[in-house]
Amino acid sequence: MQNPVRLEQGFLLSLKLRKIMSTVQTLKTFKILRKHFQNEEDSIRVVENLQQVIDNKFEEKKTELATKHDVNELKLASQKDIDELRVELINKLNDHFKWTRATLLSVGTFIVALIK
Repeated sequence: MQNPVRLEQGFLLSLKLRKIMSTVQTLKTFKILRKHFQNEEDSIRVVENLQQVIDNKFEEKKTELATKHDVNELKLASQKDIDELRVELINKLNDHFKWTRATLLSVGTFIVALIK
């Protein structure tokens, strides 16, 4: 049987270390599985498959995650939309106020004309 430390080092070097599972996590998982299976080749296969599954799931979900840049862009776009709506609302309220004043002035003039 080979020296376990040498085998672990070779195992770690032979694996394509992924973004998700760190070297320490990979080594701990390997050690646990080696104790369970009492077979290094099966342990290596399980750890490699586990890493592949984790990487695949991460790649699937990665497109759904927002980055800080995405959040900032959304915040700026939302603020721009809010500002445009605010200006539009103010303009409509000003128009409404003008029509209300004109109507009150007309009604007031009509009442004065009726009283005389």
